[in-house]
Amino acid sequence: VDISVMNPLPRDFTKAEYMIRTTPHGALPTDADLFKVISKGIHGTTMPALEEALSEEDLHKLVEYVKTFSERFKKEGAPKPISIGSEISVTSATVEKGKELFKKAKCFLCHGEDGSANGPITVTLKNEWGLQFTARDLTKGWRFKVGNTLKDIYVTITTGFNGTPMGSYADILTDEERWNLAAYVKSLSTGEEGGDKVVLNPKLIQGEIPMDANAPIWQGEEPMGIELAGQMVIAPRKFTPTIDSVRIKAVYNDKEIAFLLEW
Repeated sequence: VDISVMNPLPRDFTKAEYMIRTTPHGALPTDADLFKVISKGIHGTTMPALEEALSEEDLHKLVEYVKTFSERFKKEGAPKPISIGSEISVTSATVEKGKELFKKAKCFLCHGEDGSANGPITVTLKNEWGLQFTARDLTKGWRFKVGNTLKDIYVTITTGFNGTPMGSYADILTDEERWNLAAYVKSLSTGEEGGDKVVLNPKLIQGEIPMDANAPIWQGEEPMGIELAGQMVIAPRKFTPTIDSVRIKAVYNDKEIAFLLEW
């Protein structure tokens, strides 16, 4: 397999720079962190979930084997996870506070004013190995590597991603501010997470179906979001799709059905 076409590239275990952790920035992951990644995989990447392919005992053995690639695990011992306080509620007030913090902490420089990863400096970012690094599109919560729950986002803001321009905000924002910022980031996602809606319910209308994507019949209809994956089965493989998701709406009358696809 040509790993150069993978996005992101596979983790270099010898460097022990792990992004997905519940430990402070720069620290090693816990065994539980490694177990979660190996068993659940990393959404939006070529790292698959192995929980159905391996037994729990074998998953734990794989965790121990991965740790042998770096002497840091022997020298530094078991890392201590961060302390996570009480989760707040996502309300209009907490979202508004988070929005102000998004500006104050200059998150928009990378993630963009609307969170769609179009910030002015995102094209200049590189990780510690000199490779191009793209800021996460915050409007696509289903592609968050750690996860898209409020707690997942809070952990990401607190711990940062080792080896990338995404640092920790633990010493920059208070605990309450990080929860508020997480609430705002959570509000930016369109909610089209894979599996969030699995059945498309067409709307019944009277009369002809107009062949116009801007026709009033489409307004107000909740789309069904479907995540698209790369073609990884048959050569030549394309691991990263050009379009990562598509939104579908449908209407029908007594004779026809029409689908509106947007991407």
